[in-house]
Amino acid sequence: MNAYAESTPEGWVLVVVRDLRHPPAAVWAALTEPEQLLAWAPFTAGRDLGATGAATLTMIDGVDGERTDLAATVTRAE
Repeated sequence: MNAYAESTPEGWVLVVVRDLRHPPAAVWAALTEPEQLLAWAPFTAGRDLGATGAATLTMIDGVDGERTDLAATVTRAE
């Protein structure tokens, strides 16, 4: 896995490059569909993240289950 941060005029961007042994459609679904995010991420989303625009990410504390909503923006999805 290769990961690095880039400074852009809009802010910081985290880039993670990793080879996966799954079909691209399955990986895309795991990264963008709220139901699948819960299987691996400490958050879920209020909508599918496969399109640009405003979104709400709900962070879920693994210890006590506390939930915190955060405003987010998908600026690129490809």
